[in-house]
Amino acid sequence: MGAGLRPSWRNACTMDLRVRSHHLFAMAALLLVSACATHRSGYETAQEIGWYEQGYAEAQADIAQGRLQIRVPSSPPVPWVYQHRVEALAEFGIDWVLTGDVLEIESYTRQHGYNAAIWEQIAKQFGEGFLDAKLAQIEQEIALKRANQRVQ
Repeated sequence: MGAGLRPSWRNACTMDLRVRSHHLFAMAALLLVSACATHRSGYETAQEIGWYEQGYAEAQADIAQGRLQIRVPSSPPVPWVYQHRVEALAEFGIDWVLTGDVLEIESYTRQHGYNAAIWEQIAKQFGEGFLDAKLAQIEQEIALKRANQRVQ
């Protein structure tokens, strides 16, 4: 999903994010993070837009201090999977932070605003599409390692 795609995530806020399969949940989380490249898409009420803008402003403050942090809704994954994502992004100065697997509309909307600002900054620093490509590469590496573990 890129910046040109503008899905409505309003309904996604109410879905049950407590998915049992960590692999499927990780993929869903990556899609949600990727969708953050759109600014304020899908928010209808002044309250929702306010929450989004609060998250966006919080990220701007972090960016001003040199922090790039991607906030991902997820329950704790397999430790090596989490560590692989953290290390792969850390070499670019990007922190991968899990925020838990249950989100209410306010926390989800703030997180969406926060990630949108971070996503824009990463695109400015590393080029458009960098983060999409990097996350896809990380997922391929994880899938390959899982497949190799099954063979052994």
